Amino acid sequence: MITPKRIRVAAIARWLWGRRARRVYLAAFLIAIAGSGAIRVRSLLLTRQIQAVIAGLRQLQIDVTREDAVLALPHFELQERRRTESGGFSTFYTARLSNNDDWYWILDHASWFWPFGEDSQASQVLTTKWQLLEGPLRVAYGLGWRHISFEANVTVVDGVVSSLDFAIEPDVLVRFPATYMVAVRSVHHLWGDVVPVPITDVDDEAPAFRFGGRTRMLETLLGADAALGLAYSTEAPRDLVSHVFDVNLHCFWDLFGCASARQVVPRLWQDREEIRRATASRLASATPCPDSMLLGRARSLPDLIVERRDVTDPNLIGNMSPIAPAASSRPGYRLSETIRSSPKILRRFAEYMTPSIYPDGLLWHPDPVARTPKVGDRVLAFLGVDFQSCRVVPATPSAEAAIRLAPMLARRPDDNYFNYMGRQ
Repeated sequence: MITPKRIRVAAIARWLWGRRARRVYLAAFLIAIAGSGAIRVRSLLLTRQIQAVIAGLRQLQIDVTREDAVLALPHFELQERRRTESGGFSTFYTARLSNNDDWYWILDHASWFWPFGEDSQASQVLTTKWQLLEGPLRVAYGLGWRHISFEANVTVVDGVVSSLDFAIEPDVLVRFPATYMVAVRSVHHLWGDVVPVPITDVDDEAPAFRFGGRTRMLETLLGADAALGLAYSTEAPRDLVSHVFDVNLHCFWDLFGCASARQVVPRLWQDREEIRRATASRLASATPCPDSMLLGRARSLPDLIVERRDVTDPNLIGNMSPIAPAASSRPGYRLSETIRSSPKILRRFAEYMTPSIYPDGLLWHPDPVARTPKVGDRVLAFLGVDFQSCRVVPATPSAEAAIRLAPMLARRPDDNYFNYMGRQ
């Protein structure tokens, strides 16, 4: 006997799984596929424009290319022109490409039927980028929408390209101000305007190809694999510089999105890992502070101050501050000679009395006993810059020669360390 209840169940089944329902489902599926495809094609076209800008940057040579070549690059606009201290002009060109308007549109329209929680990220520890997305943005991400934001800058001084940089934000909008997945900048030398420039052991390994910088915010939030920053100098090998512009943006429009900076700049990622391995090998060797590394410091750091000192009392020697006063008044040392001096820089830093961020900066030998100074030892002390290690090394003739042969370096405004590293 057919009961009313069975009739209702059959009606619901026809409504959910009948021919008309299946047509609706198929139509919705096809619409989603078509919409997703359209979104991805739109992202693909935007990434093509970004690739065109990066290809133009590849053609520029620092201190060689004339300003006319910058004017011919796509998407660049005059940002600012100012007079330099020497009486010339610095001109700044910028190219910006993004789909930030899409982000605002999604939030504005989705809020009508999907309210957003306030400070939803405040009480949770971020481990994945999904935690940064509200519900509507997750739906949009699943359909293929990606946050794309790119900026490039070229500085021209007296008609010649002086520096360039570009930055790519991750495929989810993390926060304001912008955080970067990839940030690359050219420099001549590095100097600090307020506090000593911190130089890690990896920086010492490759002073012309320094990793780190403006990406540290994203690395702090989502881990070291999430981002990559680089500052390369004009002395960097050409084969390494060519890797700077090998950018792959496929993950901004493919099915799975961008999981790490390795997908975007795979060759730079490999270079960073090789430099890290070389650093670990050097520090574990019998000569963790070779003369070639000391020469690299003198050729890349205008703030560097080098003093030759005689050890008078090893028991009084502690962590060497990067802004320690003259050795004549430093317990445990007696000043023998100032090989490389920058009194103006030392006085400026000393006003802030910034302590070293590296507690074991005296390393010059992996054996703690072997690296302990003895009375009468002659050492070289490196000041003005905050080195992670090798802040004091034996004053061998070859080490002194490496420092003396290096030319004094100019402090160019566009080489300020904090301009490219960011005060984050």
